[in-house]
Amino acid sequence: MDNLKVYSASAGSGKTHSIANEYINLLFQNSSAWRSILAVTFTNKACDEMKSRIIEELHKIKIATNTEKIKTLAIQNDCTEKEVIDNTQKIFTGILHDYSFFSVLTIDSFFQKILRNFTKETKIQYDYELELDSNKVVSTAVDELLEQSNTDENLRPLILELVNEKMQDQKKWDFRSELITYLKNVIKSDYRSFQTQYDVFFKNPENLENLKKELKKIEDDFIKEINSLKKQYEDLLKKYNLTGDDFKGKSRSVINKILKSLTTLQSGVNVDIDNIFDKAFEIEAWLGKDKLNDNVFVAVFNQCYEISAKTQDFLLKNYCTYNSILIISKNLSKTRLINYGLSAIKEYLGRENKFLIDDVPIFLSEIANHNNASFIYEKTGTFYNNFLIDEFQDTSVTQWDSLKPLLEESSAKGFLNIIVGDLKQSIYGWRGGDWKLLAQELKNTFPNYYSEINLEDNWRSGKHIVEFNNSFFKNAIEILSESIKNDVPDDLHEQTSKLLQNTIYENIKQNNKKDFKSEVKIKVFNENNREEILENLVAQIEEIQLNKHPAGSILILVRGNTDGKEIANYILKYSQSENAKPNVTYDVISSDSLFINSNSAVNFIISIFKYLNNNKDEIALSEIYSSYNIDNQEDIDKIFTNKVLESKLQNIQEKIRNKLVYESSEIIINEFELNKKQENIPFLSSFQDLILKFEQRYASEISLFLEFWEEEGKAQNIIVPEKQNAINILTVHKAKGLAADFVLVPFCNWSMNQYNNTIWVSSNTPPFNALPTWAVNYDNKLRNSVFAEDFHLTKFKNIVEAFNILYVAFTRARKGLYISSIDLTDNTNSKISTFLNKTIASPNFQNELNLTISENPDASYTEYYFGETPDAEADAKEDVYINTYPVYLANKKIKIKSSFERDKLDTESESSIRKGIVFHKIFENILYSKNISSAVKKLVHSGFIKSSEQDYYIDEVNKIISKPFVSDWFSEKYKVLNESEIIDKTGQVFRPDRIIYNDEKICIIDYKFGEKENSNYVNQVKRYGKLLKDLNYQNIEIYIWYVLLDFLIKVDANSGNTEKIFLK
Repeated sequence: MDNLKVYSASAGSGKTHSIANEYINLLFQNSSAWRSILAVTFTNKACDEMKSRIIEELHKIKIATNTEKIKTLAIQNDCTEKEVIDNTQKIFTGILHDYSFFSVLTIDSFFQKILRNFTKETKIQYDYELELDSNKVVSTAVDELLEQSNTDENLRPLILELVNEKMQDQKKWDFRSELITYLKNVIKSDYRSFQTQYDVFFKNPENLENLKKELKKIEDDFIKEINSLKKQYEDLLKKYNLTGDDFKGKSRSVINKILKSLTTLQSGVNVDIDNIFDKAFEIEAWLGKDKLNDNVFVAVFNQCYEISAKTQDFLLKNYCTYNSILIISKNLSKTRLINYGLSAIKEYLGRENKFLIDDVPIFLSEIANHNNASFIYEKTGTFYNNFLIDEFQDTSVTQWDSLKPLLEESSAKGFLNIIVGDLKQSIYGWRGGDWKLLAQELKNTFPNYYSEINLEDNWRSGKHIVEFNNSFFKNAIEILSESIKNDVPDDLHEQTSKLLQNTIYENIKQNNKKDFKSEVKIKVFNENNREEILENLVAQIEEIQLNKHPAGSILILVRGNTDGKEIANYILKYSQSENAKPNVTYDVISSDSLFINSNSAVNFIISIFKYLNNNKDEIALSEIYSSYNIDNQEDIDKIFTNKVLESKLQNIQEKIRNKLVYESSEIIINEFELNKKQENIPFLSSFQDLILKFEQRYASEISLFLEFWEEEGKAQNIIVPEKQNAINILTVHKAKGLAADFVLVPFCNWSMNQYNNTIWVSSNTPPFNALPTWAVNYDNKLRNSVFAEDFHLTKFKNIVEAFNILYVAFTRARKGLYISSIDLTDNTNSKISTFLNKTIASPNFQNELNLTISENPDASYTEYYFGETPDAEADAKEDVYINTYPVYLANKKIKIKSSFERDKLDTESESSIRKGIVFHKIFENILYSKNISSAVKKLVHSGFIKSSEQDYYIDEVNKIISKPFVSDWFSEKYKVLNESEIIDKTGQVFRPDRIIYNDEKICIIDYKFGEKENSNYVNQVKRYGKLLKDLNYQNIEIYIWYVLLDFLIKVDANSGNTEKIFLK
């Protein structure tokens, strides 16, 4: 029985479409099938997309436009096509009327739904708060732990031991941050499954003392033997009155190398024992030609040979154990504090009536393992027959432990379950995702139900991008597999290099389904010159846009936020330089890379908050004066003598007294006009959103907000809307599931393997089996330890994830893929650029694709090109930007009325005035007739008119400008200047409403929206005409347009005579 369908869904293969189809198939099981189907994914965005796709596909069947699906359903359900359409109508209506049971959920929301029904078992109140910030919880728990150590006689020695260790290592005595990091790792790891064994071990203090004694004895015995062997070398040299420098190589002689290595071992530092005895048994490496026949030196070499053989044999037998002791000893003191730390966390959460989000899957896995699925359903009041799980490669072990019993019961009852994933897109190992569940666990757990379907078609990318990726990853995997094979022991090849080639990247080749033109450019720079790479990036952005593609079609991918921020700042800085091209958009959207606290206006507000909270805070006061003087171009030398600022601060102190934090921020923004600078708007908007979220959780006090800001607020990104016509910068992790016409990867040189974090290892070798798992520092020392297998498998997972990031990046593009790499191929294969460069340089790859290879004139990079230039788009999409950010002060808010209320209550005159103002603002933003919609939407977004008024104004303006005579003014045969300034010889500024011109003539158009003609306007527009004459313009036409009265006054530019033209 193939009750478990597993879709292998490569990038762009239409997995959402496949899931929607499977879901619709299941809907025909019974009249309310959606109530018994659970679809699970990992993000809210993916959840919304899946829901929308299901509803959309149902609608197509309902209205009979998806004929192919209708035929398939008719055959599957043994019914007519009309019956399929009729049943779909019932299902569609049923879902909409029963939407709360349309269960397409994120995995977190599903788990939380179950958790809410187990409050009795969790011993928490029903109205508990789900705590998302584990950093804050752990930090608070550690502080309470330190406080507890003052009175707890059992805890105090453990804390002091940590302090002593730090001091012995000549590090700062403050271990707090290190302990916080350690405990965070504990709560995010699989440690919880071993917690009972830890409890038993540490419950009896003698267990730890006995283990420490055993470890100490092994360590002492090892050092004692090393000292003895080293002394044998030294005594031999002394006997013959020689030193290490008397041998070949002098200070770099073989004997000096051995002695130095043994000294290093004595100090407890890791060494490469294979390297110690390199050439130790070759007499030519010891003695120069002049010493080869010297009896004394030959005798010393022969005796050293014997000592070296003994030393090497001893190290081969004992170093691994000794090194393993050093490894676990580094965290042993912190390990003893785990249970204390978890208890402190539990007490804090209980006191605050919170439940840590990291604990949810752990708790549920325990519930699932000790109860059958029916019990869980009974508690939650729901029952699911079918499960559809998306992005399964990112599922963690604890999440799987919660889901597995549900799938087991469902499959055993004969119900169909769908799992979708792609091993090549597993890039979330750092947050617990374990691709081995998809690679091995599923098939092993459900051998009787498992069937796999490979989605081979690519519906996203153009032909050349698909062909490039097919060839690139086929060749790159061979190179990477060989590198891994050479690095790991033979007994691990099945779990590493062979698994990579035969399972993870087994289904590489895709069939392209899109025939539009596409291209791939890879530039390999000779040096790591980031400035040059960024220059090339901007040049590519300009080239794309000059080929008639909008800025919004460009996506820049980076490995981390630091790179993203650097790129965003560079592009924005370039946009203000003289090199910026006039027809290119340099606007950047980068919520990943732009933090709220990177904006000077936000930091200015925070400084004022700090000063208001403590008027003796001189640092905050200095920041206020410094920022204000710089922004207002005041003399920095007079920083503390700015009377205007002093007056403003005093004024603000009075206004803010007893105000909420949000209102206080409004007052500061208004007082210092921080909203006048357009670049501040997205930051101020996100900052004030953050304040509102704070006020929902805490008391609205500035002192509390400042604490919140330091702990979590300043690390937040700005919130930016999607689908604007701006260049998007995202990390590859955030871009997963997305696509763009043009994808640029400017810094394709990230590390393949990140050291220095903590991993959990285990061994069956005594005495290291005293505990089921150990938290150790992940570094190269583990290679020669009893934990070597864990080291190699962890390194393999890191390498796979780093390579998968490359796959995800390369498969986002539809029409253009542009990569920048560095020609720094290293022997250690530590960078992704190494494998990129080796692959594109390989003859197999180049022959398969027939690449065009060229060097730029100054030979700073080599370019590899494949494909053809994408066709230009017909029309670039227009976007609406908010370039104003109004603030509403508390004492004025009660005076604001809606448009409806004002029109209803105010006089007819006031309503007409407002109507005229609205029309004038719309006309300010219209270049051509196609801009009407966006001009009105700007007023809606800025809050100037209501959304309900939008269609009215669009229709009215369309009617107005489509009238004979004036309609020509809004055609693209003219170039347009709206509200442009003209400065006369005296420096006076004039601003006509609209100027249009071409090779034949130039027209001045001045709008009037009043209900009476005014002859004074004639003199005004005559002045405009004279200014254009002074600028040597010929054939000038001047019009005053009474828009709401439907007539024009034409003013002769020479005589000043007027003529009335009626438009009706």
